[in-house]
Amino acid sequence: MQQLIGLGMDDVLAEKSLKRGFGWSSQAYWWKDKVNEVPKLGEIQEKLDYLRGLGLDNEQLHQVVKQFPETVGLDLEARMKPNIELMGKQFFIKGKMLPKTLARKPQALGYAVDCQGDCQGDCTRCWSHF
Repeated sequence: MQQLIGLGMDDVLAEKSLKRGFGWSSQAYWWKDKVNEVPKLGEIQEKLDYLRGLGLDNEQLHQVVKQFPETVGLDLEARMKPNIELMGKQFFIKGKMLPKTLARKPQALGYAVDCQGDCQGDCTRCWSHF
């Protein structure tokens, strides 16, 4: 929780972000994929450091986690990194545009489905919103 407070969040927002991020409350994104998961030591910091390495500052990180708290619970290797790569290859979002885009549409970090117009019913995780 201290990592999130370090982004300028108050205790209430940091706790709410952890609850959503690790499936302790809302399952709107997770669909029971995560239920009461406990983060590993350093896991949240690793994700925040990765996003900082992409050029996001603390204000943008605060915005990302506030808008899409599930960010803290996403799998870095299986979801976040491939989505960043896809954004660069398919949508040409790189460099200075990447942090701005993530601050506006942080859900893109967690997209897992590309229905390409043939709806699969997993709209909260679909690239069609991008």
